[in-house]
Amino acid sequence: MRITRETKALAHRQFNGSQALFDACWNQYKRWLSGAIDDPDTIDDILGWLDSIAAEKVNNPKSKFYIYG
Repeated sequence: MRITRETKALAHRQFNGSQALFDACWNQYKRWLSGAIDDPDTIDDILGWLDSIAAEKVNNPKSKFYIYG
């Protein structure tokens, strides 16, 4: 699957989080794509990666997205 503006827009519509969190996750995902991870086959693959990245960010006390409590 090729990553385009339309792909990003679709992923953003289906992402459960703020614009800032999406942008941070998307940027990290794009960096990973240029490196070691496999290319996505479907939008579900992309959303899975974004959800995993978001989970790491909201559970990391050093992250500005950390959820206290």
